[in-house]
Amino acid sequence: MDIKDVSDVGDYVGLLKQIQDKAERASRRKGQMVRDHPPPEQLISSFMMKIFASTMRPKSTDNTTVMATSQVPAPYAPCARSVSELQPIMLSEMRLETHHRGKRTILRVLTPPDRMTAVMAIVEDEQGTAILLQLYHQPEESVVPAEQILQPDRVCILKEPYFKCATDGTYSLRTDHVSDIIWLEDTDERIPSKWRKPASTLNNNSKGIRLQGNDAVKNQSWAEAQRLLGRPEKALSDAAQGSNADRPSEKRIFRFREAQALYRLGHLRQSLERLQDLSESHPENTAVRPEMDRVRARLHEQQTGEYAFRQMYKQARQTPPIVDCATFSAPVEVRPSPGRGRGVFTTVPVSAGQLLVCEKAFTYSYAGDDEPARRHTILMNLSTKKMVVGGQAQLLTQTIQKLYHSPELSHLFCDLHRGDYAMSPVSESDGYPVVDSPGFWLRKSSPSTHSGLQGATRDLPADTELFHCYRPPMPLESYKEGQKHLSNWGFTCGCDLCMARKATPSTAIQRRKAIYRKLNTVMNGSAATNVSAARRLLKQLEETYLETEANAVRLELWDPYFALGATLLSTGKPADAVKMIIKGFESLGYNITACPPIGDAKPAQLEVKQWGLSNDYTIWAFLNLFRAYKTLAPELCATAKRYVEDAYSMVVGEKETIYDELPELA
Repeated sequence: MDIKDVSDVGDYVGLLKQIQDKAERASRRKGQMVRDHPPPEQLISSFMMKIFASTMRPKSTDNTTVMATSQVPAPYAPCARSVSELQPIMLSEMRLETHHRGKRTILRVLTPPDRMTAVMAIVEDEQGTAILLQLYHQPEESVVPAEQILQPDRVCILKEPYFKCATDGTYSLRTDHVSDIIWLEDTDERIPSKWRKPASTLNNNSKGIRLQGNDAVKNQSWAEAQRLLGRPEKALSDAAQGSNADRPSEKRIFRFREAQALYRLGHLRQSLERLQDLSESHPENTAVRPEMDRVRARLHEQQTGEYAFRQMYKQARQTPPIVDCATFSAPVEVRPSPGRGRGVFTTVPVSAGQLLVCEKAFTYSYAGDDEPARRHTILMNLSTKKMVVGGQAQLLTQTIQKLYHSPELSHLFCDLHRGDYAMSPVSESDGYPVVDSPGFWLRKSSPSTHSGLQGATRDLPADTELFHCYRPPMPLESYKEGQKHLSNWGFTCGCDLCMARKATPSTAIQRRKAIYRKLNTVMNGSAATNVSAARRLLKQLEETYLETEANAVRLELWDPYFALGATLLSTGKPADAVKMIIKGFESLGYNITACPPIGDAKPAQLEVKQWGLSNDYTIWAFLNLFRAYKTLAPELCATAKRYVEDAYSMVVGEKETIYDELPELA
């Protein structure tokens, strides 16, 4: 995903400071009553002028970058009470920068909506006081258009309203929690009599909405179909009720929809049972067989970990990139880790390169470059003073929407590590899930609470804990810098690399940086590399490390050694290339025996005795060993090829496509 932390980067620091200053000025008015609410006509006119101006802007071109900023306020809990427990409050009674706990207000929409990072419209209360309503974390425009979220004359109840002063001095009601707003049906008795519609206009019913969904699918209006039919728990509930229909044709349709909803929820066996029943009772139904094949394919993936990876890549290249597959995690399980919270452990012996987990994403954000205008999203957290650029703003909204509409799945998310953030004690209110939207930023969700270098890149016995590298360790980082980047997860890493950095004097780090810079000047591609100077500097760089146990990780060495090995191989010196490549592997924690043939004294050898860190470049390093042994010891090419395949599976996650990417191995 295109996410980058820019909290300490140049112009972004100034932008964050500017926003913080404005927010601080607004907070100084906390608790103040407002006596200067503008007349509704003035607010409506100003708002409509902004909408009109936005429609007059030239359309985005391929080179246009659209800047969007989203500010996450200080975390506050969602309302956990039902509407009946709340007391009414009018806009004229509200205080600025205040969450009115124990209160509710009823509002009517006065204008068409506008959408920026929030969906907005002018609303009024029962006294006729108007204000801007801002609804955050609403579905994207392509899924649910803003005009279907805020429709003129619609009435809602806002629970525990948050009344605030914007940075430009205007007033608004901000709603971050999607569960804090309750939309009322036109027939709801809680709607004030003066806002009620005539009975003749009340024609919205569930059958009509369902027919709209069917039409959308037939017409390939996928966004509309997703809105109407893409919420599996609601679809399952509706289908279960409809399966008791009197007419056999309707009953068959609802049973089919029930099977599809179960599939989307991951209840594969139940879905297959429904489809098998349909197939037996209605063998003429040609739509059932393909669905049964699809469910059986997912069950096979779930049980065996065998995937059609080429098909997955094909799906991933589509727009949007939705991959249809099941989750596999049979060789591992989550359990308590003594002194470290929870951890992931193997349940059976596993081999290096073996697939341990293939997990379907809970939510994803598509951040492709194929849209007419590139969206440059900045997400700011004013409490933590953190700022990220990229798809996380959309991902946050999509996660909130999924939890709101799929409460059955929410426990999987909310059970993850969240530091010391307190969850809402109530999961449902007024028949709707209670979703804590701002709190998601703080959770840094993870199934474990520790980092480390070793994972599933070596043979492991059962009951071995897997250490997850939350962030790739970077060359030339100090101990403090590394721990700072891991602080989001609420723990101090004690892996061997971190401990070695902690024990390294600052003078050694400074010398290491100076030598590393010199190395970059003498290694500018194969043709321009000064081999003798590079060897001399690499020897000096090795001397900056403390005496440690064999195969200790030394991050600054692997890259130049791999590069020097590639240079020597390209200049016809395969034996020297092997030596340099092996030194690179040793600096990543590998223990490899690799002896080119030396006359008749010793036979050629190649054996990985211990695997170390894996990255994209270890694949190419093993490939270069394979190329070298084609010249030095062709009888070991099969062994070298197997190690390339193992390295590929560790980095990529599968071996199916290796010959597509590395055809010389075929």
